[in-house]
Amino acid sequence: MVKDVYDTTSALAKVKGVDINKIFTVGFSLGAQIGADAIRDTNAKEAKTHNWGPLPRGVISLYGGCAYPSRTYLDENIVRPVLWMMGEDDNYYMEGCDTSTFESIKEQFSHSEFISFENAGHCWDCKQLDGFHNQREGHTYRYNAKVHKESEIAAVKFIEKFE
Repeated sequence: MVKDVYDTTSALAKVKGVDINKIFTVGFSLGAQIGADAIRDTNAKEAKTHNWGPLPRGVISLYGGCAYPSRTYLDENIVRPVLWMMGEDDNYYMEGCDTSTFESIKEQFSHSEFISFENAGHCWDCKQLDGFHNQREGHTYRYNAKVHKESEIAAVKFIEKFE
């Protein structure tokens, strides 16, 4: 899936008018985790070695886990800034995320931001899944219109930092 990120940045970079320095990934849940994994040092080196495509300028994550279940996706060994948005009620997916990792990333990439939303769980923007109980994961999705809007605004503001 990491290669998919680079295949996408490569394809976008070939589109007339696209600035390769302004290609970001936006991922939800596992997509967020893969976006972060793609900019980890080892994967970025692999991409460069094999000429997979340009690095994303940054990664925007909505309710991705930092490490799940025994694999790390986000740690201080990244090579690009991140906007990592989490729900305080999303304990299942926040495994592996800790303040020291966030502080270390912020020191390296001042544009990085870590937002924890109150009254938000996994899939806070999934209006069509509001009330759905995911038996496999053992929790119920709750749509939160306020957090949905706030996360959209945060994503746009993050991208605007690079203009």
